[in-house]
Parts: sequence; C-alpha cells; structure tokens
Amino acid sequence: MTNIKPTAKNLEDVREMNLSMVIKLLQKMKVCSRAEIAKASGLRQSTITNIINELIECGLVEETGNIEGCKGRRSIGITLKGENFKVLAIRLSRKCFMVGCFDINGKEYDITIRAVNQDQSVEEVMVEMENIASDIMKHTSGTILAIGIAVPGPVILSEERIALVTGKVGWKNIRFRERFQQRFGIPVYIEHDANAGALAEWWFGHNRMERGTHMYVAAGQGIGAGITLDGKVMHGSMGVAGEIGHMSINCNGPRCQCGNRGCLELYASVSAMVKRINDGIDQGGITSLRRDSTVHQIARAMEMGDPLAVQAFDETAEFLGFGLSQMINLYNPDVIVIGDEFTIMGERLLEIIRETIRKYTLSELSDKLEIRFTSFERDPALIGAAALAVEKVLKKPTAILEK
Repeated sequence: MTNIKPTAKNLEDVREMNLSMVIKLLQKMKVCSRAEIAKASGLRQSTITNIINELIECGLVEETGNIEGCKGRRSIGITLKGENFKVLAIRLSRKCFMVGCFDINGKEYDITIRAVNQDQSVEEVMVEMENIASDIMKHTSGTILAIGIAVPGPVILSEERIALVTGKVGWKNIRFRERFQQRFGIPVYIEHDANAGALAEWWFGHNRMERGTHMYVAAGQGIGAGITLDGKVMHGSMGVAGEIGHMSINCNGPRCQCGNRGCLELYASVSAMVKRINDGIDQGGITSLRRDSTVHQIARAMEMGDPLAVQAFDETAEFLGFGLSQMINLYNPDVIVIGDEFTIMGERLLEIIRETIRKYTLSELSDKLEIRFTSFERDPALIGAAALAVEKVLKKPTAILEK
C-alpha cells in the first residue's frame, strides 16, 4: 500500500479545521482551561497550547486568571475576547429593516431600525440600508469581518436573489451580496430570514441544542421555516427548502402572488388575520378594531375580549398549527421554535398550535415534540444574520489571524 505524504494544502486544511473547532468550543464553554479544550476537542495538549497562543497573540482570546479545574486543581482560564472582532447584520422585512453590529459571541453593540413605507422603492430602501451600515462601521471599534443579510423570501440562494416578496412590487432579482460587497469590500452572505432565525437559535439561543432536528418558524406577515439538522441548515437544491408559506393547503383556494392556490400564508399569517378582521368589519361584525389594525392593536383587543379579534386569531392560529403538523410529518423535528410578529399573542397561540398538532399527527410524534417561543427579545432573523456571518468567518479562521 502506497503511503500518501501530507501536502502543504492538507496541513493548511487541518490547521484551519482545528482553529475553527477550538474557537467554537470557546464560544460554547465561555471560560475554560486549556486542558478542558484538549479533552473536548480530542487534540493533543501541545496542539491546543500552540493554537491558544496564536489566538491570544491576535487578540481573539485572553486569559482570565485562575479557575478550578477537574479534581479541584487550579488552571489558567481562557475566554474569547469577542469585542475585537465583529460582524454587521442586516434584516430586511416587509415593514422595516434593521442594521446591527455584533461580536463573534453574539453580543449586540449597535442597532438601527427604520420603517419601510409602502411607497418606497427597493432602491431607496437599499441606499438607506447602505448608508446606515456605513455609519455604524465608521463608529464601531474593532474589526468588522463580514456582513450577514437576512431577507424575506422565497430566496433563490443558488442565484443569491429574492424570487418574490408577497405584498411588495419590484422586490425581486436584487443582488444583495454583490452590491454590499462592492460597497464595503468585505465578505457578504445572504440567507432567508427563517433560516437565519434557525441559525440564531442554534448558535446563540438560550436553549442551544447539541444535536437533532430543529425547526424555526417565522410567523409574521408571511410564513417561513428554517430547518437545521445538527446545526446545518437544510437548503434544498436551489435554497428554497422550508418555504412553508407557499405550501398549498387548499388546491381550490384563493390565488397567491406566487401563482399557487390556497397557500398557507393566505390562511395562517398575520396578514391573513388582518384580512379576516377587515372582512368581518365589512360584514358588520362586532369589534372595537378598525380596518388594517396592527398586530399589537389586535392583541390588545383580544385581551378585552373583542369577539371579532378572538375569532380571527383563533382561526389563524389553528391554520398555522395545521401547516406545522404537515411539517412534523415530513421532518419529525425535536423542537419547533416560533418567532416573528405572531409571538405577541402569547401562550394562547402555543396552546392552539399544540392542540391542532395533536389532531393531525401521530401521538408518538406530538407527545415528544417541544414547541416554544424564541428565546430572543430582538428579532431572531437579525441575530441570525450575525450568526450566518460568524459561521462563515469561523470556517476559515486564519483570516482573523491575518487581520
């Protein structure tokens, strides 16, 4: 058998992989010793020592003083010094956009939120986003390594463009990555907002999983799902996997902007709930609400027992539960996390979803399934845009050492 000598390329790849693994372990363990990193990684103590020395030299890691190790021994603690290395995160939605700065530990530094007016062109929105991003970068200490962008969809990731945004004219075929990379000269990555939310939960969530199938559902003006398997997003061949908002639940239903009939988001989204209330008002329904009420106004009306608000919400929540039951039968997730605007409705939303799922799935699946709201106060898609950029940067951490 012929022995294959390691090439410079092989050694470089191994070094990259080891660096990435150590940084990710430090992210997870927060403060630990070199010995604990060696044990968790399976690498030799001498290899860990060399890697940590490199990371200290470039300013990514710092020593924290003595900590208690195994068997009561004292060791020098090490931790990521995230504030030196940051990413820019951008979240575009139908009604607003957000631009924020985060470090590689997910800590938030600067967030700007702007409303998107109905009559604003996508070009006007893009220019405003770029200008705010530029301003944040000028006033941020440390090195900005990359930009992550979360956008509504469907998104054709293989072509890096939005295919459609329901309710918006002209919001398609926008080359976000190309445009922002030309403007700022650093790596730019784009992701569907639901996938970004799934990444946020996986990387920075309070209930981080080590393994398993995890589904994040963005339930807002539209409906989308981000599905991760052991932390890796399931994109499909063109990047549109999880686009449950355009899954038909009624082949004879109303026509959707995507061209399909009876799409889930026509029944189960915030937009669908508002339409039910508008229709109820037109038909003389009893309500304190006006046409085109916001989700916050509807939530307050529900608290006061407004009949039309309660009916519209219950019907919408039940349809969302029905749609999720189909996803459970397809993917058998360990956990479903609900995020976006609909979460303002509180525990009643989860109760209706759980009850509906029990109706339409096997008890063996529904009984072991965890369903909860996102752990973030901030929009998970924004945090997910940061997680996307961090994930990409940490795949090639030698770029950090060269900064």
